[in-house]
Amino acid sequence: LLLLAFAAASALMTMAVSLGMQRLADVVPAVIVPLLAMVLLLPARVEVGADGLVISWFWRKRFIPMASWGWLVRPKPRAT
Repeated sequence: LLLLAFAAASALMTMAVSLGMQRLADVVPAVIVPLLAMVLLLPARVEVGADGLVISWFWRKRFIPMASWGWLVRPKPRAT
């Protein structure tokens, strides 16, 4: 997403310069950079449920089921 936004800004600046609109090429980064900052600073939300996690960011939701948490294994108790 970030790379796509930078590519779009670069393309707009190149078009503006090639069309002789240097002032527009100076304004494009001043508009694109704050918009990117707002997108990247959107808060993420994590909801914990009985069967897994739901992570929400940038209007997308991702469910991570507890079954996929193989790396979270409790160690077996030692025999005494």
